[in-house]
Amino acid sequence: MKRYAFVIRLAFVAILLGAAAWAIDPARLWQSLTPAMALAVLPAVAVGLAGSIPLAMRLAVLAGGPSPSIVAAWKAFVLTASINSFLPGRVGELVKPVFLNEHARVPLGNGFAALFLERVIDVAILFGLALIAASMAFVHLDWKFAAGVFAGLLGLLGVIPLVEGQLLKLGRFIPLERARAFYADALAHTASTVREGRAVTAFLLGLAGWVMPIAGTYVFLRLALPVPIGFEGALSVFVVTTFSYLIPVLPAGMGAYEAGAVLALQFYGVPAAQGLALAIVWHAGNILTMLLCGGAVLIHDRIGLGAFLARLKSK
Repeated sequence: MKRYAFVIRLAFVAILLGAAAWAIDPARLWQSLTPAMALAVLPAVAVGLAGSIPLAMRLAVLAGGPSPSIVAAWKAFVLTASINSFLPGRVGELVKPVFLNEHARVPLGNGFAALFLERVIDVAILFGLALIAASMAFVHLDWKFAAGVFAGLLGLLGVIPLVEGQLLKLGRFIPLERARAFYADALAHTASTVREGRAVTAFLLGLAGWVMPIAGTYVFLRLALPVPIGFEGALSVFVVTTFSYLIPVLPAGMGAYEAGAVLALQFYGVPAAQGLALAIVWHAGNILTMLLCGGAVLIHDRIGLGAFLARLKSK
């Protein structure tokens, strides 16, 4: 079944790339790759990379006691991002709990619970950003609407402790005793994180972490385009490319990311060839940045990538 799902996703990306190749003249694409785009990447990537700091702080908060240092959490974050850059399916997410377990003595159960809460918070924030982007594109939006969206999403986190008992009962269907115990520990840590209010702090840190790459996208498009498309356009491009990135076929969402960027930029009047050139340069800049940061962590901590991936697979 997994094989068929992978083939379907791969076919979907192939159709998107084929449509782009058919619609875009390679000569125009080459002409659209300007020095201004390359120069715009540097400050934009720096702004986006700053978002890794509040996201690392969020990971440290969610991991609980003994809480890892922000430095250790940041290393886990950039290692995850760098491994996701060359391995498909976002399997690099498993790096966070394993790295924190080995280098900050965070129990694996806490680490996986933190990973689960990260995904819950990220889905909520992405849903809110998508709603705001759609509202900005089609109707007038003020700050009260945006604040209301995120306040409502934050309130949904309070449901987890209320249904903890029901969720614990679902663990009975897990076949392995060790897996059931692990599930119970992770669930208890998740519920206590919400009850103690750390989930609220994590939500706000996550929101700050998402705002920075949006700002980076805005800076890049502002500097690279002769006619900027404004913050509304940058937010729309960010949301569409993020959803495209989540299609787990090729590493780093390659292909789907570029197709999503072209689609979003065309909505704001950017030609397809220029939109694809922008997507290629911006995507490559982000991937290269994460690979450099991840490589620096491996060198500084003297971690062998092959051995670490082997330990990751065993756990």
